[in-house]
Amino acid sequence: MAKSQNFNEMYVVEGDVDDVYQNVLTVLTSFSGTTGYQVNGIRPSAIILTRKYRPTWVWVVAILGLVFFLIGLLALFYSVNETVTINLRANKKTTQIDIGGMGNAEILTVFNSAIANYKRAERP
Repeated sequence: MAKSQNFNEMYVVEGDVDDVYQNVLTVLTSFSGTTGYQVNGIRPSAIILTRKYRPTWVWVVAILGLVFFLIGLLALFYSVNETVTINLRANKKTTQIDIGGMGNAEILTVFNSAIANYKRAERP
């Protein structure tokens, strides 16, 4: 599993905010099964992605703990929740996109593929 990191990115692309929003939502939804993220919150100007998983060390502790003590199964109660928020805002003929939260680099790659067809614009 890819390592999680905090990130806060800003992009400005040329295009209508509704068009950019629909394109980003479509791409993220189609890749949600492979990245492990679920599209949980959809608002007119924001998309919220979440992912819940158990790190590798949890499984190691649970298996070793099961072999030696049943208390190792308590490790299975631990899980990591990641949330990525994408906010879109219209600026004249451009769309400003803020993406931030805790996630892995894979979700940024998918997001960049969603906006690849849009020309980058100057930041406001």
